[in-house]
This record gives sequence, C-alpha cells and structure tokens, in this order.
Amino acid sequence: MRKTAREKLHIQNDLPKITSAPPVWGGGRMLIPHPTEVDALIRTVGKGKLVTLDEIRTVLARKHGVDVCCPMTAGIFVNVVAAAAEEDRVKGKRRIAPYWRCLKRNGELNPKFPNGY
Repeated sequence: MRKTAREKLHIQNDLPKITSAPPVWGGGRMLIPHPTEVDALIRTVGKGKLVTLDEIRTVLARKHGVDVCCPMTAGIFVNVVAAAAEEDRVKGKRRIAPYWRCLKRNGELNPKFPNGY
C-alpha cells in the first residue's frame, strides 16, 4: 500500500545524518535533514513573509554546524511537507504548514506543489 505524505513526513529512519558533500556541491560536511525539520522551518514563515529553498538549506546547515544541506533531499522534503499539508487541509485541519510561502531560488512558485502553487 502506498504511503501518505503524512507517513513520509514522520518516517522513522536514521536522519538527520551528516555525511561528506560531493565536490559538485562544494565538498565539506553535508546535512541530510529529516523531513520534520523542513516542516518545522516552513511553519515558522509568518504571514506576509516568504522563504526560498536555499534559505531553508542555509538555516538547517547552520543549525547542524555543517557546510551545506543536501539540495536534493531538502527539495524532496519541501514537496513532502506541501503534500502532507494538503492532506491535512482536506481533513479539515486549519493550521497547516504554509508551503506556498516557500519559493524556488529565482523567486518562482514551485510547480510541483499541490494545485501548482
């Protein structure tokens, strides 16, 4: 049976994990965050404010004292947060992660978000 986004968000695994960053991402120490860390950061973005995925990655890297946060997993987890928030919205929850406030690097909305936000 396929997992819901909420299940993917709260998956039990060995994350967060610190590993070596590949040279293409600048080398050094790299964080692979847990999806709930990404969710928690997105929930801090207030009404009328915006954040980019790069800013989320920078905050997570600083929090863990590493050089970089993995751009691939961070991007995947932002999409998981968005899908989980939509699942919650459909169930009638009013306080969901405001994923629509998270933009791509160039300031564009993410077309992979639910409803194309």
